[in-house]
Amino acid sequence: SQEKPTTSKTIAVEKKQQPKASDENLPEIFLETTEHDAGIVYQGAVVTHPFIVKNKGKGDLLIKKVRPG
Repeated sequence: SQEKPTTSKTIAVEKKQQPKASDENLPEIFLETTEHDAGIVYQGAVVTHPFIVKNKGKGDLLIKKVRPG
């Protein structure tokens, strides 16, 4: 049986703006890329892609939730 592609998906990472603060000990999230085009994905296929998240600030960076786009 020949598998048919289901859809083409783009995975995105959302970076929400945080209010400005004068405290220099805050975390600062940094992502080199925020999207990945997975191309044609066949039903049942597992798609993975690493997103490198860096903290360029001085405070602890807390990631509370991760979800696909």
